[in-house]
Amino acid sequence: MKEPDLGLARKAIFVGLTVMVAAAVAAAAAEVLVRLLVPSGSVATWLVRDPVYGYIQRPGVRQVWHYAGTDVTWRIRINSLGMRGPECDLRRRDRQRLLLLGDSFTFGYGLDEDLTFAGQLRRMLNQERRRWCVLNAGVGGWGTVQEVKYAIRNLEKLQPDVIVLTFCPNDQVDDIVFLQGAAGGLLPYFPGKRFLRDHSRLYGFIYSCLHTALFNRVLLKDLKNGEERPGKSQAGGPRAQPGITPQDEMRRWERTGWYIRMLHERFLTFNPDGLLILQTTHPWRQDLKARLSSLCKDTGMVYVDLEDDARRIGRGRIFLSYDPHWSAAMHEASAQRLLEVIRGHYRAGFGGEPAGLEENTHEAG
Repeated sequence: MKEPDLGLARKAIFVGLTVMVAAAVAAAAAEVLVRLLVPSGSVATWLVRDPVYGYIQRPGVRQVWHYAGTDVTWRIRINSLGMRGPECDLRRRDRQRLLLLGDSFTFGYGLDEDLTFAGQLRRMLNQERRRWCVLNAGVGGWGTVQEVKYAIRNLEKLQPDVIVLTFCPNDQVDDIVFLQGAAGGLLPYFPGKRFLRDHSRLYGFIYSCLHTALFNRVLLKDLKNGEERPGKSQAGGPRAQPGITPQDEMRRWERTGWYIRMLHERFLTFNPDGLLILQTTHPWRQDLKARLSSLCKDTGMVYVDLEDDARRIGRGRIFLSYDPHWSAAMHEASAQRLLEVIRGHYRAGFGGEPAGLEENTHEAG
């Protein structure tokens, strides 16, 4: 039997190690180069992968967000419930609860929490006789499906009296990503992915270059599924996407409507006195207004129309100059309108009995 050629084995090991070292040196050099040449802002360290929702917010995180090339910063505080804002002791029974569902607009990207509609509404509500706990369950990048799923799974735990769902035009696209199992990231999971995401500028740069192609692949797969199964509702994105037909858009709105109606039904089963309010981040969009208003017709749900407020504030001031999210003025308008609806739902002596009831049989948190 011929003896193995140890010299050849040593050469193979040497070549392999040389290639690994060269790759590591090249990666380190590329990392340094990207850090020097490519501006980079903060990374959302509070988001972690989750098997149920794709990703959730990690309790107890504190972070200061910095926008690259500016001196703009804002502070993030995630409480023990995994929500942005102060703690809410769910064991207490002397406060009513308001649950806010939505994406980054509800979370309040770009602003300190006291300037968001969650923070401003908390302050407005607690000037009244009855105290309120405002639960901001907004998570950046979530769609309607994730929001509804989260609310239904946590109704018993959170025991809300009022729920506000804020719809964003890209929610249906986020639904596609979630339903195809890609909400935890468009790239497949691999060991060390989270570390690279949080610490490597090179990884972020490569991901941003690949993002459009990966995202379009998800959308094209959704379109193909819609063609193959025309009778099945699909979640989807805005009409501007190439290849989107009126039939595709209708199927996707059917899915959105189905989830919102299911949330309302489950909410009222849990709390017959509950109030579900809908609003949209883009109230000047007449198609969104018509869809959401129609969902509320003869159901007991309420659509909050912010179109006049948006026109008063002005298109140039609706969004932040450094971030494509609502300005503090728009958050304040939303908080004021929501306060009016909640007040209107309750009798004189705000915070007491819901309108139309002889007595208040449900008292929560």
